[in-house]
Amino acid sequence: MINEAAKEIEQCIHSLVDVAANKDEISRSCANVTAIEHKADEYYYVAVAELFDKEKDPAELLKNNKILEILERCVDETEDVTDTIKSILIKMA
Repeated sequence: MINEAAKEIEQCIHSLVDVAANKDEISRSCANVTAIEHKADEYYYVAVAELFDKEKDPAELLKNNKILEILERCVDETEDVTDTIKSILIKMA
């Protein structure tokens, strides 16, 4: 999902060359990143719940929980990038 969101951001950035002509494409890519982020949140909550249900070793629990947090934060950051891109669209409108 991080890779998918990164590809959408890459498309947005390349489209910023001509914002007026690519406004719809940029908006669509930003919306796709938001959808990816929401889906990643759902997966994150399910994964954390499963981790706490099934993992008995405290060290493994902490390690795997931290990994899940980092992955979830990465996807959150992609949405932050698209928020910045959307503000660029507004300023250039």
